[in-house]
Amino acid sequence: MEKKYTTYNEMNWLLIDCFEAERRYFNSSEDIQEADLKRFLHHESVNRNRFAYKIEEKLIQLGIKPLQYTTKKGNLHRTWIDEKNVLTENKWKQLLNSCIKQDERCLSRYSEILKSSNLPKDIQQMLLQQRNIILQSLDKAIIFRRRNEVPAHKPDPKVRRLKAI
Repeated sequence: MEKKYTTYNEMNWLLIDCFEAERRYFNSSEDIQEADLKRFLHHESVNRNRFAYKIEEKLIQLGIKPLQYTTKKGNLHRTWIDEKNVLTENKWKQLLNSCIKQDERCLSRYSEILKSSNLPKDIQQMLLQQRNIILQSLDKAIIFRRRNEVPAHKPDPKVRRLKAI
């Protein structure tokens, strides 16, 4: 029973990470101007919100109280990080990288929880499905990051001089 409760406690921490990922994606989508990237970030924000509420719903069904996902210290730190990102030159890249980093944290939590074999099958399937969606979105985010990078050095354009007649 103790192992089972430990796993559900890990699910509580996963819940907090999912809400944090949702917040990062949402804030990034608000700050970025490029339409494709903005749409992608907003879509991922909605996905993370759905994941978090599904996890919260499962915890409630199991009789476990979900943790609160906002803390004063955490909010102050995130606010500072958001303000710092606004001041950076490659803002979109910084915002996308913070979303990717948060998703990697979530993936490590998913892996830890899925290693535990004492979860009900429906919860395992739900977590595995969410994990796979996050992996796919990480691939898309990396493609966005590569696509939008500016080449390090652009050669000077060739100028053809015309002779006067």
